[in-house]
Amino acid sequence: MKKLDTILLIDDHAATNYYHEEILREANCVDDIVVHYSADRSLDYFRKLKAQRLPLPDLVFLDLNMPGWDGMDFLRMLESFFQLSPNQLKIVILTSIPESPDLQQLEFTRHVIDIQSKPLTVSRVERLLLEHFSADPSVQLQ
Repeated sequence: MKKLDTILLIDDHAATNYYHEEILREANCVDDIVVHYSADRSLDYFRKLKAQRLPLPDLVFLDLNMPGWDGMDFLRMLESFFQLSPNQLKIVILTSIPESPDLQQLEFTRHVIDIQSKPLTVSRVERLLLEHFSADPSVQLQ
């Protein structure tokens, strides 16, 4: 399995981010893990990447339920600010409420490749990577 360059975790709970970082390290699937605790900070991160013409993260794990801007707000803002093709950004929604009505709103974004219940496991991460990442070249914001 190809190792990813960067995975971005967006979740307001430090313990959840810590646990998911450990799972990703155990899976040995990524070189760099970037952690953000809010959706607005994550959008700033994407703006910085665009301004500096840096590569996007290979994968984003996004929590839906956060204070302030939630995951749905992040997806809407990302879609409106950046003209990205579906192959340029892959997002996995993380939820502790798999039956959430918010999940039905996800049809508006073409970047969501999967929805996973928290917490992640090594086997689910490995399955996800095998399914969605074959030989994707690095992509950049345009």
